[in-house]
Amino acid sequence: EGGAGLFDAALPERLVYVLGAEGEGMDRGLAARCDLQLSIPGTGAVESLNVAAATAVLLAAWAAVR
Repeated sequence: EGGAGLFDAALPERLVYVLGAEGEGMDRGLAARCDLQLSIPGTGAVESLNVAAATAVLLAAWAAVR
């Protein structure tokens, strides 16, 4: 929930992505301890992405700025 838009965020050179489980999402306490929270913006035509698709988008965005 929430978080900076992935394509507007300044991604660090080194990072660790922490993703929540499909369905339940991420534990709020764990999310609160992360340095940066991101969201993948969409059109609303798709309710959500599965964790594999979300990971692919996150890694592609990170690789594009390297």
